[in-house]
Amino acid sequence: MLSSLILLTAVQLAYSYNGMINHFSGDVTVVTGDQSAKAKIGAKVGSGDSVKTGKDSLAMLLMSDGAVIKINEKSEHQVPKEAEKELTLKAGSIFSKIPKQAQEQQFRIRTPSAVIGVRGTQFFTSFGQDDKTKADVWMCVNEGSVEVTSTANQKKVLVHEGEGVLVPDGKDVTPPKKYEWTKGLNWKMDPKDGDLVNRSTINYEKKILREEYD
Repeated sequence: MLSSLILLTAVQLAYSYNGMINHFSGDVTVVTGDQSAKAKIGAKVGSGDSVKTGKDSLAMLLMSDGAVIKINEKSEHQVPKEAEKELTLKAGSIFSKIPKQAQEQQFRIRTPSAVIGVRGTQFFTSFGQDDKTKADVWMCVNEGSVEVTSTANQKKVLVHEGEGVLVPDGKDVTPPKKYEWTKGLNWKMDPKDGDLVNRSTINYEKKILREEYD
């Protein structure tokens, strides 16, 4: 019986993914269960924990495998329970810089509308920009390539450097395309590089996305 419990604990630990806050500004909260606390440098973010950012706020996470996550304003990001190298974007947007993964491994970001899988790259993901598009996912790649899978029909699309896709709620992933405006995103991931705040926004009502995808 004891050996079974030890084995079960070992399996649970194997699927634990965690990190720490290494930079933040503004209103940032770490939620653990039904408890919440204001962010602090060095605060641990582990299995089941969420990080929430308020208006004009930002948080940087350094994950245990070396992945760096920049959480933009008005966003919510969670480390799911019993998930290996997987994060959940529940609202808002994040930048991710993922170190090269082993051949049999893949880092994933999950949303209700799409699952994004990578083996080493830098990319931007946005989920729920406003009430009209609250279940849409927009992502673009700065380095490497990313596999995007629509949860509606499991369609997979490979997105390469400089390209972006949209995943409308309940629909296919759109064909990857290059968008000049994505170069305006703030891809900086190290506080030593200066201002980390992303001031480029996605406007679904203009030709930037929806009209070009139709």
